[in-house]
Amino acid sequence: MTHGTSAGEWQRREGNNTRGSNTGTAAACPRWKAEGFKKKYLWLFTWAVTAIAQWAEKRKCPPERDEKPFRVTLPSGWVFGLLWLASSYFMLKKALDITSLRGNAAGPDGLTFYETFQSPDWNESQIRELKQQIRKGRYWPGGVRAVPIRMGEKVRILHVPNLIDRVVERAIVLTVNPILEFAFHRWSFGFRSGVSTAHALAELFRLCTSSKRFVVGKMDMLDAFDRIPHERLMDVVS
Repeated sequence: MTHGTSAGEWQRREGNNTRGSNTGTAAACPRWKAEGFKKKYLWLFTWAVTAIAQWAEKRKCPPERDEKPFRVTLPSGWVFGLLWLASSYFMLKKALDITSLRGNAAGPDGLTFYETFQSPDWNESQIRELKQQIRKGRYWPGGVRAVPIRMGEKVRILHVPNLIDRVVERAIVLTVNPILEFAFHRWSFGFRSGVSTAHALAELFRLCTSSKRFVVGKMDMLDAFDRIPHERLMDVVS
């Protein structure tokens, strides 16, 4: 949710992304086409991200350490937190749906998407098993595989996790994204939902024409991910 964007707008944006991702997954993964993304799980996913967005919108910024954590209580009396939502079946199923569109590269275990999720040993009960592993603290990521990519005279190293880990990571992103969006500047366009380089270029063009001066836009940062101080990052995330 960007600055000035209501929870309803964020919900509509997620709905558009959902429709597009379902179509792509059906084409890429025939096995999932027959099973589909059941309507009740799609409804629960939409409800979850909307509830988180509304909670964050009331604060207008990410929560502080001493604030009351996110909680949603249903009429049935069940109380849901962020960890519960991130590890829920419908959130993991949605994450799997999106992950299927993001490439088939194998992680350190050597298994591609099709080998992981279309093998005879795979079935949806394993999503529920993954859910229990996360909630009971038994899930642990399997590391990453370093893949060198040559870009002209330079070599860029990509770090590829296992497919299961990518599904879990995506579920976490879907859960915390409505909260963290408030921390971004309105001119920050990188790796954010609903914006792209086209929006950045449009903003630069607007500044040039309105202020009658040259504007310099920084389009990328050299080795940004390799230079992130992980200890400080984990402290912020905690």
